[in-house]
Amino acid sequence: MNIILLFTYGISLKDWVNSGLFDREIEFYKQMATTNNLNYHFVTYGDDGDRDILKNYPYFHVYPAYEFIKKRNNKYINFLNSFLLPFKLKKQIKSVDLIKTNQLNGSWVAILLKFAFKKPLIVRTGYDLFEFSIKEKKSLIVKIFNYIQTIFSIIFSNKYIVSSNSDKLFLGKNFYQSKKILVNPNWVNDLKFNTFMNRFRHKILTVGRLEKQKNLDTLISSLANSSIELDIIGDGSLKNYLINHAENSSMKVNFLGKMDFNKLSETYKEYRIFILSSLYEGNPKVVLEAMSSGALVIAPRNNNTEEIIQDGINGVLYDSFENLSDTIEHYLNNQVIFDKLTTEAYNSIKSTNLISKIMENELSIYKELDKGNNS
Repeated sequence: MNIILLFTYGISLKDWVNSGLFDREIEFYKQMATTNNLNYHFVTYGDDGDRDILKNYPYFHVYPAYEFIKKRNNKYINFLNSFLLPFKLKKQIKSVDLIKTNQLNGSWVAILLKFAFKKPLIVRTGYDLFEFSIKEKKSLIVKIFNYIQTIFSIIFSNKYIVSSNSDKLFLGKNFYQSKKILVNPNWVNDLKFNTFMNRFRHKILTVGRLEKQKNLDTLISSLANSSIELDIIGDGSLKNYLINHAENSSMKVNFLGKMDFNKLSETYKEYRIFILSSLYEGNPKVVLEAMSSGALVIAPRNNNTEEIIQDGINGVLYDSFENLSDTIEHYLNNQVIFDKLTTEAYNSIKSTNLISKIMENELSIYKELDKGNNS
């Protein structure tokens, strides 16, 4: 089976490598391809350097957009030129069974490809782009554009995959109910993990972009004057601000920078506590990964985290940052409760988010659409 996979608009394979996301993002498609005899045709927003990154994988074929359309310095011209891409690709890609997006942004290219090739389309979203644009207080134009992308994608896709039930409910409330909207959450690998005593006693971990959404300044303030040390993995525009904020708060914070997926997977296992402080999330991969590696996740209570964490059963949810440091200290030093919660967390993630299960769900969608297309 031949599948066209469209990258998020503006994202290249080089971007995956530079951000440390490459190993994680490519792992799913490597396993899908090798275990199910699939060929993926990656349409990226890069140049011929993207081809070199996957040149040793015979089941991946890379089509960098800017080999077919000239990249301009003007982002609006690049956007308009992207509408030409499907017609350029039709001349290059000869055998197609399915078309899939890696995220919603750029769905207009996928929709045009659907009509160009007359093949089924799967639109996949890791988070709801329209909802995030509202929460991030984006401009009205951006909100309208994301709304249009969403509604057109629901209409013209054969399947619309979201990563959480919260996203599915949001779509039903703000757009309309559709049987084509399915939930297939984010995946984790099955990991073995260190015992309680072989993890840091006073250090805790958080992972994420250093941006407003992650609410790290509030987290740092809440931990000031405690014995807790915070390690942050990630990078972003607020790095210098957060460094100064930590110094002014007399809080010991270690900014560890970006980290590739394989190293990060091992790093989770060194911590007793993984803390999430985000103002909002989709189906947070870092929470799933931390739980699968045996760290106890402490996260803010909201619709998305409540889908994953049952408070006091497989993790801890908090409603405010007040007394958060006391909560963390309690679990850092209580092995009996820690072992109980993390064992349940590991089992719950293993039953719902293991990569083999997520692959099985995706493959069943491929087969259903391929069968319907050939019947």
